[in-house]
Amino acid sequence: MFRIGVNIASDKIKAAVVDEYFRIIGRGESEKKSKRTADELESDVTAVINHAMADARIDSDYILSIGIATPGTVDKGSGIVEHASNFDFELVPLRDMLWKSFDKPIYLENDANCLALGEYKAGVGSRGDCLMAVTINKGVGGGIILDGKILGGCNGTAGEVGHMVINVDGEQCTCGRRGCFETYASIRALVDGVKKELENDKSSMLWGMIDNNLDNLNEKHVYEAIGLGDELANKVFEKYVYYLSVGMTNIVNIFQPSTLVIGGDICTLGNTLLNPIRRMVEEQRFSVHSFWQTDICLSGSGSDMTLIGAALLDE
Repeated sequence: MFRIGVNIASDKIKAAVVDEYFRIIGRGESEKKSKRTADELESDVTAVINHAMADARIDSDYILSIGIATPGTVDKGSGIVEHASNFDFELVPLRDMLWKSFDKPIYLENDANCLALGEYKAGVGSRGDCLMAVTINKGVGGGIILDGKILGGCNGTAGEVGHMVINVDGEQCTCGRRGCFETYASIRALVDGVKKELENDKSSMLWGMIDNNLDNLNEKHVYEAIGLGDELANKVFEKYVYYLSVGMTNIVNIFQPSTLVIGGDICTLGNTLLNPIRRMVEEQRFSVHSFWQTDICLSGSGSDMTLIGAALLDE
């Protein structure tokens, strides 16, 4: 028997059929869309699940359950996606909507929680019973595994580290507060920072990459420029990593997890990202004299681990 995991991202939806050994044996993926209505969400999730089963060459008789990883806050009891700052819908009864197509147990959970669960069960979480995951994409999310279980808090929304303030009276966040970690440490923040600097600097190699059109700039251009040693890109990146390390140090100081795993598209940068974060956290952390320290690492396959974590929500 198999389980299905679904990952709803800001622009794309993925599904995977997962076997008992945490291996993905079938996949489905939607087209990219900048925005989705609630009805489009239901339709696209249904389609990618069906594609994943077809890819695995199985039908629904062999599926035990379906787990959905979604950004934002989720009422797991009612199966409602309550709110996500970077989406255009609220209070969507996604579980009931999907029940029309799939007569299976359906579980909903925050996507960062699913990444944390996937890493704990099938990834880097072999050391200790406390693991935290921080996802860095369009926004910044967090998931906490304590004593082997997802820590949801009184209302299921624990772990929203992206909306921890790191700069009082700083820039406006999509959540309504100012100075949130997400505002300074998301991929969007990195790209916007580079774009702002490019407006006053025509010497960067990035201009050639984007055909002299700022509207063409995306994170892939920025990653490439950082890797090639572009002065402007690396100046912005250095400031970005500083803010990122401030938030990571706060997380370590508060929770002292055995493992802190970073997931998301930013992991494309590899050790260029990881090494300065480790160094800065080591310099700033409260537990400087403790023998046991948090192991900070990158998710080897954040997207797959989120899918696996979602598939394991029934356990």
